[in-house]
Amino acid sequence: MAPEQVLGQDCDHRADIFSLGIVLYELFSGHSPFKGVHAAALTYEIVNVDTPPISSIKSDINPELDALVSECLAKDPNERIQSAAEVRRKLGVITGETRSHTKSSAHHTAPQSEHSAQASRGFFLAGKKWLLAAIGLLALSFAVLAVIHFAEPENLDLSKYQFTPIASDAEPQTEPAWSPDGKGITYTKKVDGIFQVFIRNLDSPLPSKLTNLVSNAETPFWSHDGNLVYFISNRNLCSIGLAGGEHRKLLRSVYAATISPDGKAIAYWSFQNGTSSVYIALVNDTTGRKYEPAPFEIGGSWYPNYIQFSPDGKRIGLSTYRSGGRGAQFWILPWPDGEGAKPFKAFEGALFQDPVSFAWMPDSRHILLSNRKKLWIGEAETGKMRQVFPLIDEGIRHISVSPDGTRIVATVQRENYNIIQLPLDGSQPRNVMASSRDEKSMSWSRAGDKAIYITDRSGEDEIWLAINGTDIRPIITKKDFPNAEHPRIVAATMSPDGSRIAFSFSQKEFGGRTFITSTDGGKPTRVFSGETDEQNCAWSSDGKYLAAYVTEKGALKLGVALVGSQEPPRFIADVDSLRGWLNWSPDNKWIASGLRHDIVLISPDGKSRKIIASPEIGASDEYLLVWSKDGATIYVACSRGRGARLHAVDVKTGRSRKIAEYGDEIVFSAQWFYELFGCLAPDGKSIVTTVVDYKSDIWMLEGLPQK
Repeated sequence: MAPEQVLGQDCDHRADIFSLGIVLYELFSGHSPFKGVHAAALTYEIVNVDTPPISSIKSDINPELDALVSECLAKDPNERIQSAAEVRRKLGVITGETRSHTKSSAHHTAPQSEHSAQASRGFFLAGKKWLLAAIGLLALSFAVLAVIHFAEPENLDLSKYQFTPIASDAEPQTEPAWSPDGKGITYTKKVDGIFQVFIRNLDSPLPSKLTNLVSNAETPFWSHDGNLVYFISNRNLCSIGLAGGEHRKLLRSVYAATISPDGKAIAYWSFQNGTSSVYIALVNDTTGRKYEPAPFEIGGSWYPNYIQFSPDGKRIGLSTYRSGGRGAQFWILPWPDGEGAKPFKAFEGALFQDPVSFAWMPDSRHILLSNRKKLWIGEAETGKMRQVFPLIDEGIRHISVSPDGTRIVATVQRENYNIIQLPLDGSQPRNVMASSRDEKSMSWSRAGDKAIYITDRSGEDEIWLAINGTDIRPIITKKDFPNAEHPRIVAATMSPDGSRIAFSFSQKEFGGRTFITSTDGGKPTRVFSGETDEQNCAWSSDGKYLAAYVTEKGALKLGVALVGSQEPPRFIADVDSLRGWLNWSPDNKWIASGLRHDIVLISPDGKSRKIIASPEIGASDEYLLVWSKDGATIYVACSRGRGARLHAVDVKTGRSRKIAEYGDEIVFSAQWFYELFGCLAPDGKSIVTTVVDYKSDIWMLEGLPQK
């Protein structure tokens, strides 16, 4: 994209001249003119950074060609070459192949100097034939690009869109949904640490707060007549009138829900009896039953899901993210259900890595999808997709299409992860690493001389080694997984002696994989085998064993592997719905984790369990467990609800005491709950963990294409 396109300004054919300059630059230098490794860096360079001349890379380049390419890449369109005809004329001069039918060439071309003629005969390896072939290739490329451009103009022409914030207070705001008349939206906003439900008429700048909840509200949506707002809180589906007041609880164990256009049925995603599936309830009779047939049941732990009736009420769209699966799945479920219904998968070729937010278009044939910072329109029947809004640096989530199909509202979310230290004397947290890049999952050797952490400073996740507080080198980079597309290092932990690291690696073709490598470098070795999904990993205190959550055939188990041996790992317990980072006790007697409202200690052979009541009742996602040096205490950190807290739990008696309570600005978090990692500092006086600097606003995109 040319600078004027990046900035959303008016653009014309001169933007194509800029693109031609990029192709010429890469063709004759072998390098890209811009070095940004991710979208934000690349767009910044396009607008602000001058391109180095090709001669700085290839000293034998023809000076006139060098100047021509630089002129094509001028930031200001008025300083750029003004037409493709002028580019062709100048290329003809450089090669000596002027065209008699090009009048400007006949009248304005000066004789070449001997130096210029010699340079053109010898420039760039094979000389004139290479350049003439390149011009032919470029002509073909432009023919192809013209077809793409005019077939899908919305992919490139940002002037068609208006993308503006409509709710951007200091507190996070998220999950918008259009009212049936298209005049307003409902959404959630954090108030005193709790997400509450709001509504807003778009003709008014002031929203109205509907709820006064003690647990977060999630995924609000309207009744078919616009008189009620439904929402989920503490896994209960609730409803409330537009005047506010008391809400009504309708259904339990609900993770996502939608109401039919006629207002008679509710479809919802629920986790019951060990499996997740779609259930149906009538509005006037909330006794739920399973949707039939249901080939999409998911065993084990759940992940975020999106569900929505089509506007004509004949289908239900369902986006699921399976534990142990290969990314997201998208289902189309006929409605009503029953023997003749034939659910089918859509968009299988997309291989979405993350859960897919979506919304039906008014025609009930097309679906707007949001994934990996892009918006797509897909056709439900054929699975064909086309991009309708380009990559942006922020994530677009929770999209909702207006009833007339011309606008969407969406959450625009920005997250930055930093590493902090929580003193165990209750004093204020201190930053360990806080920059504009993500840093997380810091782990020390027992001696405290070595540390590792995950950073995306290069644009991709890497594991870096620090010795005595000084960065030394990356241990794991993309080079270790050359065939992986958009890989993510989920978490990393160092062995007690500092000689090895274990880490979880994820990409779109699979869930998590656990690897071990030396801190000196070398090829990572996978710990487990087969088509399993592995989350979290923890070293035993003697460094001989590694524990991890392993999902195999839909069942979540606790696996223990003897590191460096040929013995297969042992699955010592079924551990459905565990939370918190796995952590071995210093004496290797227990492996600690969290199960709903309890701290669960499991012996390494799986034969013994000990249950301790957690001081954080109802904690689920941001739930961290760390042993003290002597093994007598487990520290519990949680930031769910109002603010963040740190507790100490006596392992022998089960008694707990609160060490510290922090403000709402502290949120222990990672992209997924199983990425959250914490460890004891080498001196035993503080806990080090990851926090998120989180910002989310609601934006409106106008100009959505109708075909």
